[in-house]
Amino acid sequence: MTEFNRGDIIASPKGEKYIVDGIAKVCGTRTLADGREVSDMKTDCYAVRTDDGCGYCFLSMEAAEKYTFVEVGEWRRKELLGTDLTGRLMYGVKLWVGEGKPAELLEHIDTKSFIVNGHIPLDEVKPYLRTMNIHNFTEEETMQLQSISDSICFNGSIAEYGDNFHISISDIARYIDFLNAHHFDWHGLIERGLALEADKDTYFNVRMRGAY
Repeated sequence: MTEFNRGDIIASPKGEKYIVDGIAKVCGTRTLADGREVSDMKTDCYAVRTDDGCGYCFLSMEAAEKYTFVEVGEWRRKELLGTDLTGRLMYGVKLWVGEGKPAELLEHIDTKSFIVNGHIPLDEVKPYLRTMNIHNFTEEETMQLQSISDSICFNGSIAEYGDNFHISISDIARYIDFLNAHHFDWHGLIERGLALEADKDTYFNVRMRGAY
């Protein structure tokens, strides 16, 4: 099922763009056994507006299946990136700060003014992160991850498909801390264009600053 977040920009099959404002309960109709129609059924719909802000409508979950994600809206981009970087402050994540400029370590972020390291606007940086692909986990990292909790289990489809895995974990705080310490993109920022994929040389020792 397609899921969109508040602030996402989506496109209809005809290419028309809309901004998602959230999910709303909308009254629908249902037909009773005697043939009468009543308007008392509430269904979840996306509340969307045209990207120029002039039009507003509701999009059913079924209709949304035909829409495609385009990009994250500006305020949503800042919210997602700010939240993600705040959790990485103590782990020495590297930032892209402009074409031709050397990478900077994340040292400070002001989530009110959206300023990074005291002088860089948040929307001008992109962290270098590792994709959440099972092949990106070293053997040691896999063992460390499994040691966090007995409830962690890798889906058996890994061997067959190779690029997807499922983790069930009770100690979610330690799990997230592990992913931040090892610079994994658990917020999906890379696919949203908010982060760059780190190559094997970006973090030559991913355990250098991590807690595990």
